[in-house]
Amino acid sequence: MTGTLRGRVALAAGALVAVAVLATGTVLTEGFAATERAALDARLTERAAEATTLAERGHGRMAEGRPGGAVGRLARLVDGEPELLRIIEDGEVVHEAGSEVGASLPLPTEAGLADLEDTEGGPWRAYAVDEDDRTIQVAAPTALLEERLSTLRLRTLVVGGLAVALAGGAAWALSGVALVPLARLRATAHEVAATGDLTGRVGVGPHDPAEVRAVAEAFDGMLARLEQARAATDDALEAARRFAADAGHELRTPLTGLGANLDTLARNPDLDAEARAEAVAAAGAEQRRLVGLLDALQALARADAAVADEDVDLAEVADAAVEAATERHPAAAFGLEGAERAPVRGSADGLRIAVDNLLTNAAVHGGGRAAVRLDVGEGWVALTVDDDGPGIAPDERERVLGRFVRGRDAVGGGSGLGLAIVAAIAGAHGGALTIDDAPLGGARVRLALPAGRPAADPQAGVGSQRP
Repeated sequence: MTGTLRGRVALAAGALVAVAVLATGTVLTEGFAATERAALDARLTERAAEATTLAERGHGRMAEGRPGGAVGRLARLVDGEPELLRIIEDGEVVHEAGSEVGASLPLPTEAGLADLEDTEGGPWRAYAVDEDDRTIQVAAPTALLEERLSTLRLRTLVVGGLAVALAGGAAWALSGVALVPLARLRATAHEVAATGDLTGRVGVGPHDPAEVRAVAEAFDGMLARLEQARAATDDALEAARRFAADAGHELRTPLTGLGANLDTLARNPDLDAEARAEAVAAAGAEQRRLVGLLDALQALARADAAVADEDVDLAEVADAAVEAATERHPAAAFGLEGAERAPVRGSADGLRIAVDNLLTNAAVHGGGRAAVRLDVGEGWVALTVDDDGPGIAPDERERVLGRFVRGRDAVGGGSGLGLAIVAAIAGAHGGALTIDDAPLGGARVRLALPAGRPAADPQAGVGSQRP
């Protein structure tokens, strides 16, 4: 029982009530006993004073042993009371009165109050007063008083025991009601452990204790975070499986073509020069395609690992990327305009990969002209790349952001990973990639990112490709 919170609450409540009843009962019984003894002492003292007065008046008659007058009034002092009145002269009892006449009570040895015992061991309370050569003793048995006190103590213990039992039972019942939310918490935890289902919740009620509500809300929050983490892990595993399958499929074709061409050269050593040159050229093309695909896969892996951890000026990144793209694609015309400072928070290498891919996509699939623009707004930065190619149909714009996906009207080569890489980098930076129609007639691809802190001491125009 004490191993449970409910049992401990009940035990604590019972112990508290027991201490309270014990303390209260002790104070009450001892107070009652003191009051009763004080009343008895007062009564004995009063009887002794009255007896002293009467004894002085009837001294001669008592000495002669004749009743009447003062002697009769002495008897009436203790008439009907469980008391004994003695008048003692020269160590001898000359007169006794009361209902306890004949009791074998010892004679007083000194004046005042005293506790005595008769020859049978019975307790007495006595008061003696000396008057000239006479001693007056008034005594009363205290057995009935002690019996009443014992009865009171017993009743106090019985009532206290009942109070302890009721308090413990009430605490057990009430704590059971208060711990219902914890029972829900335990049941939910067992269910999660047994089934692995993280969608269950404990829930809180308006009448649940604040402490229990806090525990339940914390547990529900933990389950929600675990559910999100599991969903993210499942998505990542599913994406990894798809990626491995798609990568294997994409790599199979160039590797198969490369192997076939090499096998042709190996099996035909006497192949004429023209045929050999065609086979070598085909093998080289497959090798270049394979290298390009591997480079794209590496870039995609770097995009998945991109994290926002530094201040980056997207304008500088765009300047450098446009300059490099102009050298890689001399037949294409690139133009960069717009904001000369575009601070973002992110990975400089990851953002450079994204811009390079956007420019390569425009050069490969466009008609030879690409317009790049940087815009900075309240809390955001956008890089827009327009081309004059065939564009991307509206029903394909979401699909081409997937991995190894190419549009129906796509021209030129490619692995279908360029826009997927940019979309992954945008997501890692808290941004988004969208596709629309370009004023040049082709596709408009817009990379939007959260704005970062402005760079200190900007030097506008350094390395800029803007007209």
